[in-house]
Amino acid sequence: MGKTSCTLAACLALKKAGVFRGALILAPMRVADEVWPEEVAEWEDFKDLTVQRLNASDRPDVLKRPVDLYVTNFEALPHLLKHEVLSTLVRRKLVDTLVVDELSKFKHTNIQRFKLLKPWLPRFTRRWGLTGSPFANGILNIFGQIYTLDLGASLGPYVTYFRAQYFNATGSTQVTQKLPSGAERKFTVGTGWELKPGADEQIYARLANVALRLNADDYLKLPKVLERTHSFTLPDAARRIYDKMEDELVVEIERDIFTAANTGTALGKCRQIASGALYHHAIDPITGEPTGRARTWRELHDTKLDAFMDLIEELQGQPLLVGYEFGHDKERLIAKLEKLGAPVHYIGGGASKTAVREAKDLWNAGRLPYLLCHPQSAAHGLNLQKGNAQHLAFFTPFWDYELYDQFIRRLRRSGNAAKHIHVHNFIARNTVEEYVHSVSKRKERVQNLGLAALEAFAKSRKSAL
Repeated sequence: MGKTSCTLAACLALKKAGVFRGALILAPMRVADEVWPEEVAEWEDFKDLTVQRLNASDRPDVLKRPVDLYVTNFEALPHLLKHEVLSTLVRRKLVDTLVVDELSKFKHTNIQRFKLLKPWLPRFTRRWGLTGSPFANGILNIFGQIYTLDLGASLGPYVTYFRAQYFNATGSTQVTQKLPSGAERKFTVGTGWELKPGADEQIYARLANVALRLNADDYLKLPKVLERTHSFTLPDAARRIYDKMEDELVVEIERDIFTAANTGTALGKCRQIASGALYHHAIDPITGEPTGRARTWRELHDTKLDAFMDLIEELQGQPLLVGYEFGHDKERLIAKLEKLGAPVHYIGGGASKTAVREAKDLWNAGRLPYLLCHPQSAAHGLNLQKGNAQHLAFFTPFWDYELYDQFIRRLRRSGNAAKHIHVHNFIARNTVEEYVHSVSKRKERVQNLGLAALEAFAKSRKSAL
């Protein structure tokens, strides 16, 4: 729906009205590097807006002349605070508007970026948040996002009160707190939460005045998403390794010992096994000494790779955008695809800005048969729809529905002439991959219900006015 250009238009309107000093824009790194500067340059409408990129190494002396938009990334925030760049922006009244691009990055109130920014929020006259997936991982995650915008006016000033009012605890644990006097205080905290009956409607109603929801399907002709699951069975040897790790948290493979500290770690390793490889320990699990190994992995099976290559053959050269999670997924995919004779490009850890820009340009020009992406690096901000690709594959299923949803939206965007986006999910039967995929689908339903409710409340408010 063009959140970036809508925001630029709003800034320009305020500037022309004489009630705008400047905006600080916080965004994921690649979005800050490419999307905001490119959007300003691309539109004739915004030629009067000036932009400056703020980096982690900057000092206050970079603020030599006022500009309209100061763009930086989330990771640079601690450094800009330490070097007093942010305080200089506020003190010199160079900005009065805060824009958080991908507001869902502030869904947790206990993370560093939220804690660092919180004291500065009241210093901005306007606070805007942009996101396509506010409810991606549950309604509980909405609190931090909304607090960033209205300082608690809608959902209260404290997340503890928010949980107590709208949720019931489904689990608890005892916590001991040391008091300044030296005494100890014990109290119970919740470890799991479920909505109270009717609480979701109460929350949506409270958000009606701060959230504007536009459904792209009402305004744009977008490709329809069609999902397809490619299921496969683990080979017997891999199945035995998988079961042993799941049941005993330890497995020996040709004198290499792989262990998991707990069931959560074991599930992560089981996901790797289902994918086809397993990382070696950097620390010897028996002696506790460093192994001296670089980050290496052991291949266990290529069944998922074979299923993936069957899809490549089926597509007969049609472009395929591929999402992967583990580094060994990427390395094994590249090794397999390079045998087909075409260079393989990827967007993810280890890829330079130049390599990412080249990969994006080649993909959008329709000159790449496949592009590998880690959704953490590519799910937000990148426009990959210009080549009209209609096939996307998840080599690994993702826990985080926001990444899953936003990665699909790299193709399902305005400008893609394809009628359908075919989403291919590769799932090992009777493994944690089936569970991960089912959890993601449940989160999808929560997200859709939340967005539909926001849209309905917005329409009813408009009718009343």
